[in-house]
Amino acid sequence: MRSESFTPAFVEYIPRAPEPHTLYISESFAITAHLCACGCGTKVFLPLSPAEWRIEDREAGVTLRPSVGNWDFPCRSHYFITRGRVEWARAWDRERVETARRSDERDLESYFRSRERVGFWRRLWRRLSQRP
Repeated sequence: MRSESFTPAFVEYIPRAPEPHTLYISESFAITAHLCACGCGTKVFLPLSPAEWRIEDREAGVTLRPSVGNWDFPCRSHYFITRGRVEWARAWDRERVETARRSDERDLESYFRSRERVGFWRRLWRRLSQRP
């Protein structure tokens, strides 16, 4: 059955058999899970991080960004979850999907590079080696 809305469920562990119309959010493991909104029954797992998906929990409902593009599933559904409601989006062709994936990979690499802890000696070496 196609979902037009999702109710958030804040859990520690994602259940083995998720309920339809429920968006499971595990802050402990930084992941969300739900059954695909198209009704195909496929479990959709999305990692939470500043470079991946983000959750905004408001009184009006949960918003998940960016969109959910199930490109590797037979349904190839594409939608947003905004204030708990499903907003269907256009299907993407293969070229657009690949372009978005490359962009996502660059964003993720940049995010993790920015999180690397750089010690004093390395910072000093970088600074000294950049001088003319």
